[in-house]
Amino acid sequence: MNKFGLLFLLLVACSTANAQNAYRYRRALKGVSEQWHKLVLPDEIYGKLNVRFSDLRVLGLASDGDTIEASYLLEAARQKEYVRDIDLQQFNKVQNNGRYYYSFKANSEELINFMHLEFGRSNFSWDIQLEGSMDQKSWFTILKNYHILSLHEAHANYSFTDLHFPATSFRYYRISVPSDVDPLFRKALVRHHELDPGVIHAYAPEHFTVSQKGKQTIVDIELKNAVPIDWLHVLVNAEFDYYRPCSIYFAAGDTLARDERYRNYQSVGSGILSSVELSGIDINPQVAKHWRLIIENFDDEALPIQSAQFYGPVYHLLVRFIGKAKYYLFYGNERASAPRYDLAHFTDLIPEDP
Repeated sequence: MNKFGLLFLLLVACSTANAQNAYRYRRALKGVSEQWHKLVLPDEIYGKLNVRFSDLRVLGLASDGDTIEASYLLEAARQKEYVRDIDLQQFNKVQNNGRYYYSFKANSEELINFMHLEFGRSNFSWDIQLEGSMDQKSWFTILKNYHILSLHEAHANYSFTDLHFPATSFRYYRISVPSDVDPLFRKALVRHHELDPGVIHAYAPEHFTVSQKGKQTIVDIELKNAVPIDWLHVLVNAEFDYYRPCSIYFAAGDTLARDERYRNYQSVGSGILSSVELSGIDINPQVAKHWRLIIENFDDEALPIQSAQFYGPVYHLLVRFIGKAKYYLFYGNERASAPRYDLAHFTDLIPEDP
């Protein structure tokens, strides 16, 4: 079966054919040489699609004047995470010189790279250590001075007790916690995480401004194009520990008032900016160009926000061409419904992406 060929798009004028007049834009498809092709949607196209992406059509103009519609599947190359739980049995707990030690035995020598710790105490800040051994005589450091904390206060409800480290395999593991009181350790969830990053685009801001309003920091971000976004990374240049709730908004349109236009922002996510973990915010997938981040500072000084970077999935069409023609990608129709093709029921017959 033929492998996919990668198509290139060229922007051309709108078609005048009646069947195609409902679409505001078309792009010529160059290099159609196989039955199957993979068509990656370019960044500049997303802002012209309807919100459902249901107005994409691949149409061909045959030499006899007939119009051919090629079927396709729309896919997003999102990252995938594979998780395997590992069984560790706690067999010892001791206290010595202001540190509490918890020892575990693995039932097999499987690789692990993640631990989630649970404690009975609700407010703490500890720099812990994780070690591994094959015989309980020689111990090797996996993590040293690794910061974990838990905050439960009037305006804070936050816990970070996840341990991330390079994949390792030992028969025995030991966690030590520096504390004057019993940490009330409950359990450790141990896993091996594998991440298939897929194809993710990173988008740097075209314009980036930071302002203060009362006890809030307002970060306005403009991208080059309206593109699909599902994660925001915020770079904070602070030399002190911090914990700040924040919310992310996108501009869904604008309003004219008193001869001035104001953007209408809608919330699509919230999170915590913290000094103990990667400062990122999950976003309900949204296509937008203008964004606003609001950070709650409460009574603390404002965070020095250095920059921000957006991330989003890459969408592509898996297209099956059925005859010789000049093919175009049509789009730009708010009322268009998603097409229904037989291809959706025979996905196992689609060749693998080379």
